[in-house]
Amino acid sequence: MIPKLEYNKRNFPLCAEMPDKNPDMDLISSFLERHPDKWLDTFAAHPGITIATPEVAKDTFVGIDHLALTGPSKHDGRQTGEAYRIDSPDQVPEGSEERAAYTEQMSKVVTAKAKLQGRAGHLLNEYNWGEPADFYKDSDLQKHLTELFKAPIIRVKYSKMSPGSVINPHIDYNTTYAVRFIIPIDGNEGVENVFYDKGEKHVYNLEHGKVYFLNIGYKHAVFHNGPNVRRYLIGSLGGQQDILGLRIDK
Repeated sequence: MIPKLEYNKRNFPLCAEMPDKNPDMDLISSFLERHPDKWLDTFAAHPGITIATPEVAKDTFVGIDHLALTGPSKHDGRQTGEAYRIDSPDQVPEGSEERAAYTEQMSKVVTAKAKLQGRAGHLLNEYNWGEPADFYKDSDLQKHLTELFKAPIIRVKYSKMSPGSVINPHIDYNTTYAVRFIIPIDGNEGVENVFYDKGEKHVYNLEHGKVYFLNIGYKHAVFHNGPNVRRYLIGSLGGQQDILGLRIDK
């Protein structure tokens, strides 16, 4: 069951630092360095859920890799909802190229409305992506992130973006579905986080050691024009407790 959160995207800024957040950057960085073998490409790291944003997955296949700290929980076996459902990683091909083809095929038959309402299958519901990986479960990092946020973390991962890479303009979901956060680690020089609203372009440069809210219900993009690999921790929250102080309609 997907909860409907109270305030929509128009109640919040496009991008803003979350108040009262002090992430332990030494812990965040050191945990990342301890697991250099866990990096995967877009399709390998996200079995099935790439169908939610197929064009983004295809565009970022080469330039962006991910180190998933959480993944899909096991499906309970119930088959309700749409005719086309993706409930288990077993339904998704093993190879990255095969997964890319599967993403393109299924994105044509699985509706956006069904995805956001949780009717397109277990794997397409981001609320089912909170199962901690073995190396992350009960770690100091998991404990720290759990304490850092008031709302529950429903999904979290590291990502790295090569210089020259682009995440083309797209929309993910409104704040009534979930809340996206990001913690920049390094390689932030020359990285433009762009949001589009009412024909206007807004550019943000995110800083190391801060926690940001990203209003991904608006069209947004990322352009890496800097010289170094950009690394960041990014995730989704199943509540708005951490961004209520950012409301612009009060």
